[in-house]
Amino acid sequence: MITGRELIQRITTRTKFLVKFCIIVAVLVMKTFVTDAQELDEYFLQIKNTAADTSRVNLVNRMLGDYGRKNAEKSLPFAKENLELAIQLNYNEGQANAFWQLGGIYRVMGKHQLAIKNLLRSGDLFDQLQLPNISSS
Repeated sequence: MITGRELIQRITTRTKFLVKFCIIVAVLVMKTFVTDAQELDEYFLQIKNTAADTSRVNLVNRMLGDYGRKNAEKSLPFAKENLELAIQLNYNEGQANAFWQLGGIYRVMGKHQLAIKNLLRSGDLFDQLQLPNISSS
């Protein structure tokens, strides 16, 4: 039979373990958020310092590929603006990638018709350019 003191000691040991476990998980989660935020800040700084040319289109497409689906609502304006820039520059490969990113964002948002429309447009451009689709690279 377990005494009251032994029971309290077992409960205390389990509680200490759970508290330590929760702290470790919290630290790991916070580290991930901090790392993502730092990487996004670096992207934004690079974008800010990059002329409105094909380099910027490629950089924004890369950023959207890394983070666009994690926060689709906030990424959507960047994706639309990036597509407009690629069209303005007549940069077909950038357009294909921008349509691809937009399609992925719309898919995450549950706007499936818009997702399909943009993904198909992306595929058409990749075919016209005789480039492999971004998903296969």
